[in-house]
Amino acid sequence: QPQSIKFTSNKKYAVYSGPGENYFRGGNGKAAVSTNDWIQVFGRENGWIMIQYDITSDHMRIGWIQESALPKNANVSTVQFSQAKVRTKVSCNMTDDPLFSAAAIAAIPANTEVTRLATMGAWTYVEWTDAKPMRGFVQSSSLTNLSVDDVKAIAARTFDAGEQAVSYSCQYDAETARWSAVAYVQHEYRAVVWVDDATGEGKVQQ
Repeated sequence: QPQSIKFTSNKKYAVYSGPGENYFRGGNGKAAVSTNDWIQVFGRENGWIMIQYDITSDHMRIGWIQESALPKNANVSTVQFSQAKVRTKVSCNMTDDPLFSAAAIAAIPANTEVTRLATMGAWTYVEWTDAKPMRGFVQSSSLTNLSVDDVKAIAARTFDAGEQAVSYSCQYDAETARWSAVAYVQHEYRAVVWVDDATGEGKVQQ
């Protein structure tokens, strides 16, 4: 839940899409927030705080600034993200403004692996690396329902390899809405487990 915090006035801070200067920076690399304006704070992570602020009357931005910007009496909790590797079903836009303009900051190709961090309504907050790592929101319907770890777990339950250690290479097929989990035993191909993304049902193809 966001909270409104009164920052020390007449300050300006660089805004990045994630918690670090190595992350993509919007506004043609010049995204910044003034402490004289309205700012909401969602939480902190590794010395950075996740904020939302106005760019214009109908365009906002969710991003990150250094935690040192907080006034000393501010009580901000650590954000708890659940990280899972998922894939894009289709090519989809990433935005840093899911609640208002939904303006795109990047286009993620279909069948691209991203890290799912959290959800907010019909949107999912993800991290993806293009030229730089970046965080933003994509429509949840654009992502697979199952994560890579989910598929591996289903494949392990479906394919009986006895006591042998099995590794899986997973890929999503948008046309059939199925995952293929290729099973390897001691680096040798053994089988393919097809997993339905909607139902989670697995079927072995020897």
